Amino acid sequence: MSGRSFALALLALVLAWSAQADTDSTTAAAKCVRLTRGAGGEELINGCGACRMVSVERSRQGTGFPTVRTVTVPEKARQSLPFRGPGHTRITAERSCPGSGDDWEGDTAARSPECIQFGQTYDGTAVLVNPCVECRSAAVERIDLAGNLSFRSYPVAPKSIVDLPTDGLARARIVRDDPCG
Repeated sequence: MSGRSFALALLALVLAWSAQADTDSTTAAAKCVRLTRGAGGEELINGCGACRMVSVERSRQGTGFPTVRTVTVPEKARQSLPFRGPGHTRITAERSCPGSGDDWEGDTAARSPECIQFGQTYDGTAVLVNPCVECRSAAVERIDLAGNLSFRSYPVAPKSIVDLPTDGLARARIVRDDPCG
């Protein structure tokens, strides 16, 4: 009986080791974007043939909390980061872009992924971002400084951004994200 339990324990150990090796190889395959530092600052380089969304964290000495940004890096492209000066930047998460087809299982034609996201340009302008490959229309709920509620629809072309007018705007949220048309 002890020989049989030894064989089962050995088999379990081999299976656990091979499962760990598979997990490590899929984790390495999922990391397409690398962070590089140069004279012009830091940039992300996407080595994969698909759009990637990358979360980066920037820590500076003397500040309590790190700055976290999510950056969309198109396939086989470079994306400069807005961080300047001393500090430490690292990639904290990486995933495929919404609507790229990698996130969804089953029939993608039957599902319409939500693509539109809020973003901000380097100069602080609020924008709507569409990383998907189809035109999307976002219904935005707007609350002004007086507390008045209104809704406005914004069509956003594929893989582009649209300025979000902030005149008198206190809060906004995306309530619908549908294909154009």
